[in-house]
Parts: sequence; C-alpha cells; structure tokens
Amino acid sequence: MPLLDKQHYLELMGPNSEQIAPEPVAVEQVLQIAGDVWPSVGLEPRSLSGEDLVAVFRHSEKRFFHLRAFQNEQPDMHLIIVMEGDAAYGHILIDLVAEYHGRG
Repeated sequence: MPLLDKQHYLELMGPNSEQIAPEPVAVEQVLQIAGDVWPSVGLEPRSLSGEDLVAVFRHSEKRFFHLRAFQNEQPDMHLIIVMEGDAAYGHILIDLVAEYHGRG
C-alpha cells in the first residue's frame, strides 16, 4: 500500500468530504492495516484499538480512517488509512492542525 504525499491526499479528500459512522468490520480491518504500516512511517509500535479511531470521512468511493498517531501527545497527528471498497488504497501521516491552519 503506497505512502501518499500531501498533495495526493488533499486531492483525494476533496472539499465535499462528509464524516460518516464507521462499520465495525471496517474498523477491525483498518486497525490491522494500520498496525502493518505503523513502523514504516516512523511510529513506535503499540497496540491499536477502536479508541484510536478519531473520525471517518467519505469522498466519492474512498473512506478516510483517521487514527491517533500518539496516545497522549500530539493529538492532531494522525495516521490516515484510505480505503477504496474493501481494499487499502494508501496511507499518510499528517499533522492536521498544521495542514489546515489558515485555510478558509
């Protein structure tokens, strides 16, 4: 599963993304995928649970699962797993506050 760059992520997310409720089966699948890519983005391995899922958004056919990168620090740093149907499309580690600060 590819690591997305910031521009690709922003293009995928789109301005008309909507927040949705996650399906439990999808959450379990995403947690497993996140555990597999966790070290590749430089994060210390840790146990992930549904409590680490901050939000899920949908744009077109893609869903964006936002997971807390750190349990107690840097609350706006998320690993985002992008799913297309039942398949992982890509992932990105991003500081959302830094990214969206100053955007109108």
